[in-house]
Amino acid sequence: MTRLETFVAPLVELPTWKQIEKVNDLVNVLPFVRDEPGRDRWQSPDETLVRLAGDCEDKAILKMFALEALGFAWENLALVYGFNDKGAHVVLLVMDEWVLDSDEVEVLETSRSPFRPWRFMYVDPGRKHRAGYYQAVNWADDRERAALGENIYRQWSDLVERVCS
Repeated sequence: MTRLETFVAPLVELPTWKQIEKVNDLVNVLPFVRDEPGRDRWQSPDETLVRLAGDCEDKAILKMFALEALGFAWENLALVYGFNDKGAHVVLLVMDEWVLDSDEVEVLETSRSPFRPWRFMYVDPGRKHRAGYYQAVNWADDRERAALGENIYRQWSDLVERVCS
């Protein structure tokens, strides 16, 4: 059994909503550990489970893959890069309705979340893990957009290749 399968095993029999809440709760208690300056690297779910720590995108990635392991369809799960009151941030969006945010205690409806989305990243269900689908959403202002940099899609593609090849 993989670390991810072991992580989600106690949640398999729960109703869908409880699975979402429990995955969010279990991942959010992991300590926040920022990457070294200039060395941003998105951890695989396995790496986060080994370290038992990570930053916002590491936690969102673990939530995404945990929910997929519980049977959620890839097309209902999106990593979303955007901004909150602290700056750049990554969350998991479930079924275009629920925001799983490492900075929030509970799962929030999109309408209640203070998070401002900018880029959505999906696993392409047609190619099952082989590539990331990247779609621009122009909800952030130009100043924030300029702060993003080019490494987000590269980080996502690298993660998908490492985890799913």
